[in-house]
Amino acid sequence: MATPASSDELVLAVGRDDVLDRNGEEAFAVTVEYRSAPFIRINRFDLSWLLAAQADEHRELFLGAGVNVYTEFGNGPLFAECSAALGPFFQPGLSLKDPDDFLIRTSLGVGFRLSETKKVSLSIDHLLNTELQNYNPGSEAVMLRYGFRF
Repeated sequence: MATPASSDELVLAVGRDDVLDRNGEEAFAVTVEYRSAPFIRINRFDLSWLLAAQADEHRELFLGAGVNVYTEFGNGPLFAECSAALGPFFQPGLSLKDPDDFLIRTSLGVGFRLSETKKVSLSIDHLLNTELQNYNPGSEAVMLRYGFRF
């Protein structure tokens, strides 16, 4: 397995938010993630710190910090990654001083390494409240991602 170089990574993504929400409207969404160089390797899994910002055309904004896990399938270019981040969620009409709630964002993706420094992937992201209750099912986003190490 080709391990990620000891470098940071920037990931840019575009996609659709609220894709599984029966009560909401789908919205165009963008995500920017900063990932640190891996801080530990456990078997075939590289763990790195993550900072994420996701916004959609409904002017909703999530800002989070967490951990990303990356692994490759064999020696080929295919990989999988998942992450979890915690942070404030802002909705229209609220100032940035008044987060609506703290949410957890989870993400699961698969992709293709284009080179040692570039990759593309498809992911599904889920935002849910920190109470982990079923009364608010959260929202899902399907994202096409492009990542590059620097």
